[in-house]
Amino acid sequence: MPKEPRKPSPALTPARSVAPRSWAAATAAALGLAVPLAPAVMIAPMAIASESGEEGEAAAAHQDGTPGYLTELGLFEAAQRIVGALYNRGDYALALEHFQASHHAQYETLEHEMEEYNAPGFSQANDDFVSAITTEQSTEIAAARLAHVLAAISTAGDAAAPTAQQRVLSMKSLLDVAANDYAAGVEGGTVVLPQEYRDAWGFVETVRARAQELAGDADVTTAAAGNEILAQLAPLAPLFPDLTATETAGDPSLIGVSAAWIEIIALRLP
Repeated sequence: MPKEPRKPSPALTPARSVAPRSWAAATAAALGLAVPLAPAVMIAPMAIASESGEEGEAAAAHQDGTPGYLTELGLFEAAQRIVGALYNRGDYALALEHFQASHHAQYETLEHEMEEYNAPGFSQANDDFVSAITTEQSTEIAAARLAHVLAAISTAGDAAAPTAQQRVLSMKSLLDVAANDYAAGVEGGTVVLPQEYRDAWGFVETVRARAQELAGDADVTTAAAGNEILAQLAPLAPLFPDLTATETAGDPSLIGVSAAWIEIIALRLP
């Protein structure tokens, strides 16, 4: 398939500084008593994340091969979902601000890996969505263009022919990133860095969308895994009362708990 010519995304200049916060992730080992795993399967404890901002995200998201590729697509997808949600509710200025500040929103960062997997490019669809935001097109136009981008991201992921296990491992990694960003953005139930909080929201919503896709799979085992993941996301609702919330409730460590369970779900898959 011919490659698309590389084009810079209009009006997007990432610029973000993040203050350090600490977060101790729940470990898979802490869940061991309740997990019916085969004796040969061992769950390593999750690393305690003391990093934050971009460094913490990089540590949480690092994966090799296909799961890593799906995670990179997921980080990009989350940025598009956040901007689309903000724009759809009429927060035009905030949508543009998030786009400009997010280092996950840059299409160019995906091109190399997409080429490695012979995935079809979608720079034009991406530029069309960016243009809808920067020129304040109608919410209907923006939503339609976002749908094209999300469909293209899904197609790019499918180009790697991922197994169900690889898909789920990527979801676990996205939740690890969400945990780091939530810790950076929320302190004692107060949102102190809205950009980080919104990023965490986007990563969780991307995992939710991917889990819903798995739940609709024709394979019974894959569909069951998707439904299990959706169940693990349900307790996170109090942490994200609204995309632009200033106060939250719930226990932030539940993001790590959900990530640990999702890793276990992945290890049960072929």
